[in-house]
Amino acid sequence: MKTAHTLTTCLTASLLVTACASRGPIQQTQGHGLVGVAGNTFVAVDATSGVATEIATSTELTDVGALAYDPTTQTLYGVAVSTKRPKLITIDVETGEVTAIGTISLPQFYPTRVEGLAFDTSDGTLYAAGGRSAFASDRLLKIDTTTAQATEVARIRGTLQNEVDAMAFVGDELWATDSVAGSTVLYQIDLETGKASAISEPFTQKLTDMTLDPTTHHLLGTLDSKRTLVTMSLGGSRITETGPTHGETDFGGTPLTALTFAGPRGSSTTVFRDGFESGNLARWSKQDKPGRKQDG
Repeated sequence: MKTAHTLTTCLTASLLVTACASRGPIQQTQGHGLVGVAGNTFVAVDATSGVATEIATSTELTDVGALAYDPTTQTLYGVAVSTKRPKLITIDVETGEVTAIGTISLPQFYPTRVEGLAFDTSDGTLYAAGGRSAFASDRLLKIDTTTAQATEVARIRGTLQNEVDAMAFVGDELWATDSVAGSTVLYQIDLETGKASAISEPFTQKLTDMTLDPTTHHLLGTLDSKRTLVTMSLGGSRITETGPTHGETDFGGTPLTALTFAGPRGSSTTVFRDGFESGNLARWSKQDKPGRKQDG
């Protein structure tokens, strides 16, 4: 059973490093390249400027609503046709080549909307939000990465519309957003019950996808129609526009709809959450400290 906001995580590594942190696990990541999908184009995104550059185009990249990366197998997963008959795909980070795994299905039905893909590195589980309606992803799902078969974990409750739009793991905690009428709230989702607890006050931008930056430990997101990369503090209290990803005529005029960090093959980096190495939270400002939340 996972509990919210793990208080103690210790790791003794063969690299002669012993760390004991008061919050949050040490995360292993494979590099830190930011990639995304805009229309039929797989892109690399500069995390400091926001500028997106084409890697490859493919007709298989249709309506990609979310991306997630498994650093252990170095596999990039995505959900294509996310608002009709969603299917699980993989994308080669270097070439952009797309491989279809299969249509996402549950024993009872085929979901008509799947979004908010997120990979839990602690146990190798791929999570998503899905639903029968094309307008709401109201169920927390686990997806088998070899067959695309899904298992319903719980109904999502406590968000603005009892569904989520984007998801990302922060350590072993699942964070998510829900947006309505141009307003977005950041939540933590209980992995067993689907209950959401609000982390932020509403902010007036609609996010389409988000990911955790393994270097800065801020959340990066894409705005619905502004074609802009944004940064959010882990406390959820501030959102800053990094810069435009592309122009209105680039990539077929389509906004960036999916975003994640996916490292180049063969690279490996050990990342510590800033301020957690000695268990000292004093280096976090009050509004940036994780754990600042209210019941959703």
